[in-house]
Amino acid sequence: MATGACGIDCSVCGLHVNGLCTTCGGGTTQAARDKMDAQHKLFGMGCSILECAVGRKLDFCSRDCLDFPCSLYTRGPYPYGDGFLQMQERRRKQSDQDKSTDPKWPREADEFWAMLLERNPAEVCRDAEVSPLDRGGYNVKCLNENWIVELDTRAIKKAYGHPAGDWDRLMPFFILAYLVKADQSRPSGRMVSPREILPGLNYFQGMHRLDTKPIEDFFGQDADLFARTGQTLAGDATSQGDASVRLWLFPKVPVEIIFWAADEDFPARATVLLDDQARFLYPVNVIYKAINLLTKRLIFTAKNL
Repeated sequence: MATGACGIDCSVCGLHVNGLCTTCGGGTTQAARDKMDAQHKLFGMGCSILECAVGRKLDFCSRDCLDFPCSLYTRGPYPYGDGFLQMQERRRKQSDQDKSTDPKWPREADEFWAMLLERNPAEVCRDAEVSPLDRGGYNVKCLNENWIVELDTRAIKKAYGHPAGDWDRLMPFFILAYLVKADQSRPSGRMVSPREILPGLNYFQGMHRLDTKPIEDFFGQDADLFARTGQTLAGDATSQGDASVRLWLFPKVPVEIIFWAADEDFPARATVLLDDQARFLYPVNVIYKAINLLTKRLIFTAKNL
């Protein structure tokens, strides 16, 4: 059936009719899974509505979901907001050949740049808690690093620091998403389980899962190494587990990781806590990717201590 989980009838959409876009299909269909795979390959992320429907095994939100309409509709740009209309315009003008020459940028980065350039720089500095550059742009603090956002060249680069593999390659897009999302919402300081961020949705599971297994496998019995690694990344030590640290992924996005070292009775275990206002501070459909990248950054740093 050429109808997406959100209710859009693809059979009457010019993009689908003219072969420029495939249908998302209902949330239990193979078409939906194929669409998500394509979105992740092209954009580095998937449609949050489609991913939720697939994760909850629901065909159509308005028909099958008791939580409809949820915040994915009321706070997000899809299916009929500005984001959808901009996507329509972009896809119709887009040639068959990918115009991007930089593999680290998802295609929708052009839209994010356009949104950022439309914002008042003083408001961006206030809302994102970043500092301005004299030549136009922003200085963004991430962990123990400063990143430079140049508006005229649409470039985001680390001001200083050692190379850090995937972190350096992928972090620019996450910084861009942070600046675009930032508003006057502030963290409360109350760190909670990700399950409490979107109550009733169970969002942080399946493909949205916060993957702590790499931390558990790498640090194993060494809680001291975990603590030292967090401090190296400018984290604040907290008093939970065998070691715990609150890392500032962005100026308004704290991430607390609690680690219990393995012993003769139990394997190593780690858990992630987020500020209870996280859904207002960073795009929810991106934050799990950023946090999973952060776990890689922890391990990369530990290997170089």
